[in-house]
Amino acid sequence: MNEQEKERQRLKKDLEVVMSTPSGRRIVWRLLSIAGTFTRSFDANSQYATAFNEGKRSVGLDLYDDIMTHCPERYIQAQNDHNSEIA
Repeated sequence: MNEQEKERQRLKKDLEVVMSTPSGRRIVWRLLSIAGTFTRSFDANSQYATAFNEGKRSVGLDLYDDIMTHCPERYIQAQNDHNSEIA
C-alpha cells in the first residue's frame, strides 16, 4: 500500500469516527454551514468578498466530498439530527 492509499484509508477511518457521534456530526454540520458550502459565494458589493466566500466554500465542498466518498449515510444522519434540532 502506497502513502496516498494509506492517507485515504486514514481519512476514511477518521471521518467514520467523527461522524459516528452526535457531537461529531454537529461539529461537521457547523463547519459545512460556516463555509457556506451550499450557498452562493457571489457578493455584488465586492469582488474580494466573493473571492473570500468562494475560498471558504471550497473548503466546505472538499469536506462534503470526503464525507460523501467515505460515509454518505452519516451525512444523511447529520442532516436528520440537524432537522430534528431545529424543529
